[in-house]
Amino acid sequence: MPSRSHSPAKTCVPVNPRPVGRDEVCESVLEVAAKLFAQHGPNNVSVRDIAACASVSHALVHRYLGSKDDILLAAIALSRDEAAADLGRLGGKHGGPAALACFDAEQPLGRYLRLVMLAKLDGYELPASLIRLPHAPEMTAEIADMSECTADAGPFDPRLLFAATTAMLGGMSLAGDFFLAQSGLDAADWDALRGELGRLVTRLFSLSE
Repeated sequence: MPSRSHSPAKTCVPVNPRPVGRDEVCESVLEVAAKLFAQHGPNNVSVRDIAACASVSHALVHRYLGSKDDILLAAIALSRDEAAADLGRLGGKHGGPAALACFDAEQPLGRYLRLVMLAKLDGYELPASLIRLPHAPEMTAEIADMSECTADAGPFDPRLLFAATTAMLGGMSLAGDFFLAQSGLDAADWDALRGELGRLVTRLFSLSE
């Protein structure tokens, strides 16, 4: 999993050819910013890092997109839109391929999840519209349709399953190596663990079908 200690400017491949015109510059900058923020966390990425990777000038980034905070919000919005489109491509289901995508920061859904988690850890206050998973209302409705389960402790609210599953996905996206270590596993076991987690999420969400 990516380290947040590396210098973003040294780990990116500058955009080529150089973007020209306001629209191209904004598109390139936001794509680069979303990837760098998701890899290193907003606090470890500067506007100069983003500009260098986007092959544009630092001043131009500020002129077109404003401050770093403005760029972060726009990058999260873009990342969320890409995640929503990818989830739609996967059929709008939240098990199977979509579950695996949550654990892969190179895919839109995983990148969005990691970006939001790191921004929150770095202390950013984000609008509710940006931090709700794509298709969250549909997911919540699916789970709310589950038959009511009653345990000794009282009624079970099926929406808690959604919250707990999301917490698991977010935790694994940030600290997968930590959770591997608890069972004596290491990075070589990451793909196997990701597959098992995907099957677990599929089983959980199948309860609502």
